[in-house]
Amino acid sequence: MIPHARVAHAVPGRLRLRIADRRGDDGYFAALTDVLGEVEGIRLLSVNPATASVLLTHRQGALEGLGARASAAGLFVLDLGEGTAQLAPESESMLASGLPALLPASERFDPRLAFALVLIGLAAHQMARGHVLAPAASLLWYAFQLLDRRARSDD
Repeated sequence: MIPHARVAHAVPGRLRLRIADRRGDDGYFAALTDVLGEVEGIRLLSVNPATASVLLTHRQGALEGLGARASAAGLFVLDLGEGTAQLAPESESMLASGLPALLPASERFDPRLAFALVLIGLAAHQMARGHVLAPAASLLWYAFQLLDRRARSDD
């Protein structure tokens, strides 16, 4: 019997699956690593048999066909929620883009963007107080560095 993989967490470029039926099965997760490791566009593949977790860091579009490939290899059937046994074609395209339509807003929170916005606000506050050179310029520098790293990690 093929186990079901549940999407535990997904943001653009990052996907965590849980395969509860195979918890503690080192051989299964080694085989899964071999098959998914061949998928072009996956940057990082990390498995943890103790927690039945699979973490995929990927380029956009890299996971197209993941559900079909895993099912064909006898690894798992991708379960996107209650009552969903297989990945529908329209859901598969959402999976490729990080499942943004299936996630609540709290799951789409980007801490780098939030912190950059806080730094920009603090810089504006320092400028209003007349502290333009050191505090405001430094805060803006840090904010733009965060935004640049965020943009590079999305590529």
